[in-house]
Amino acid sequence: MTQESDYVTGIAERFARRGGRNAQKYTHLVRYEMEPGTRDALIAAGRGSGDNIAAIRESFGIHLDEIGESTQFVHVKLERGGLNFGLREGSAHVFNSNILRMKHELL
Repeated sequence: MTQESDYVTGIAERFARRGGRNAQKYTHLVRYEMEPGTRDALIAAGRGSGDNIAAIRESFGIHLDEIGESTQFVHVKLERGGLNFGLREGSAHVFNSNILRMKHELL
């Protein structure tokens, strides 16, 4: 999950250029309108991994512990310069409980 629109369009464009069966992988987008404070709640419930922990601290000033194999935490990731969130089995409720509305779009 990301708040970075450039990340979404970049992935869609990259797969479209490849063609074949991968061209159809990222043709749909779901936009969520969230409760205020959702990003902070995801970070508070999050953990990082490997070198990403130091990169997130340097780029965003966010201090994270190692996630390891746990499925109980949100996986906070630095990807393509943006902060993204991987929802796992034991952490999806942090995101889901803050959804106000959603909209499905074709890319």
